[in-house]
Amino acid sequence: LHGAAASWLATAGGDPAQVGEHYVRAGDVRALSYLRQAAGAATDRGAPSEAAHLLMEAVTAAPSAERGSLLFAAANALEQAGQHEEALATIGKAREHGADAWECAILHAFLAYKLQHPEETLRVVAASLPGASPVQSSRLLTLRARALLGMGEYANAEAAVHQALDHCPPGDPSARAEALLQLAVAEWYRSRYERSLELYNETLRLREAAGDRRGVAEALMGIGGAMAESGESQRAIEFLRLALTLSDRMGDRLLSATCRTNIAFSLYDLGDLEGAIEESK
Repeated sequence: LHGAAASWLATAGGDPAQVGEHYVRAGDVRALSYLRQAAGAATDRGAPSEAAHLLMEAVTAAPSAERGSLLFAAANALEQAGQHEEALATIGKAREHGADAWECAILHAFLAYKLQHPEETLRVVAASLPGASPVQSSRLLTLRARALLGMGEYANAEAAVHQALDHCPPGDPSARAEALLQLAVAEWYRSRYERSLELYNETLRLREAAGDRRGVAEALMGIGGAMAESGESQRAIEFLRLALTLSDRMGDRLLSATCRTNIAFSLYDLGDLEGAIEESK
């Protein structure tokens, strides 16, 4: 019955999510292509939680060789949705089902950082560096820098960033942008706002070139933060609202919340207490 319903819906141009779910209930591997399509559409419209649900549905109908990659994609979607505990549990399952070990390690380290477990991030990075490629080393060292910044070890964080930059392949703007972002954060922590702003702007340029929407939002938020600390609260709000718009479109709840908090602080600095209260709700 479900197989017939899926075939009819597919022929009629029905919703890929419904087609895929009927195929799942029929035990038909054709579910995978429809659910992947639906998950991609959900991601594009800023619904990462929905994307994760669809990918987990696909796992139930997938052959064993494809389950690891689907679980890894679901973990990424959960991370973007701010569901970090669920993402961490899912990355463990992805590793068990044969997902790329390096990618799993990198996401694991990042999730540990998001969950405020910097020591776990450092442990995963140290265990994963031996044998890593230049690209992998760059990403891992950047995560080391993130963790060290969170622990207040600014000099060690900067050293890790420079190591990451040394490993960046010339044709990989994303890896370079991620490392420079951590250097911008380090300069911000040290109250060197002008230098921080320069680095955030370079990060923004690289991420725009790479088509990295989330990275662009992070860079815009950083620019806003550096401007706010330099006393340019009104301009800071302009950049923060751009970052907020992008974050909302992607469904990145944590990034959106951080943008709103920073906007509220800038409004307060401008004497707009009512606006700050409204923004922080």
